[in-house]
Amino acid sequence: MSNSYPPPPAAPGVTPLDEAVHKAATDGWTVVNRDSHNAVLNKGGKVRHVMHGIISLLTCGGWLWGWAIVAILGAKQMMTLSMDANGHVTQQGPKSRTPYLAGVAGLFVVLAILGATLPGGDDTTATDSGDSAAAPSEKAAAPAKDEKKTEPKAKPKPLVVSASDLIKEFEASEFTADKKYKGKTIKITGAVVRSIDAQIFNDKKYDVSMDGGGDFEILGIHCRGVANKYLETLEPGQDVTFVGEFDDGGDLGVEMKSCDY
Repeated sequence: MSNSYPPPPAAPGVTPLDEAVHKAATDGWTVVNRDSHNAVLNKGGKVRHVMHGIISLLTCGGWLWGWAIVAILGAKQMMTLSMDANGHVTQQGPKSRTPYLAGVAGLFVVLAILGATLPGGDDTTATDSGDSAAAPSEKAAAPAKDEKKTEPKAKPKPLVVSASDLIKEFEASEFTADKKYKGKTIKITGAVVRSIDAQIFNDKKYDVSMDGGGDFEILGIHCRGVANKYLETLEPGQDVTFVGEFDDGGDLGVEMKSCDY
């Protein structure tokens, strides 16, 4: 989502960016990082997952749908405000939550339809199931002929890039960077741990957010579901080198998975 605000008449000493930040603050946004031309703000991220988990248990799973909706609506959002030399303020973010809500609603409808239309079972179904179950057994009993043993393929060497250079590539062109790193394993050097946060839908798994160590970097690098053995050795401000699989590039930066530190 991107919006542009024309520069309104400002009070003496107050820039259009100051006014845009003030307006966002009245809507519940909190300033995370700020300089004379850019401001990074966030909002939300305070869902009580333990409480919703207990309610879901007490209702035998009936509250799972409500929990999912609350988690989506209360998830942390990020927004960036930038002011050019002419005083025009441009907004980037936050991402729309409508697709996630639509996905939850669609899944509910599909499950409801399946529950209403699936038969309870009859003789024909049982007979077909028995026949289909017997077939694999007969195939399994037949010895395999001329089977060649396949050796595991050697893993390709990861691409090596510094965290700051990777972030700059996505800032320059998300399309080009996505095309370059899609399906690739990357070794990222010179990363600085920024935060370690529990996931929205599973507070037993943690994500690690990093940047390239610059003063006013807007984008970051995010490793999803980092193993506990690595979490015990990581802390904010720490310089790290890690290897992971590229997942996606978005408004908030580079998404990685299966990260090894």
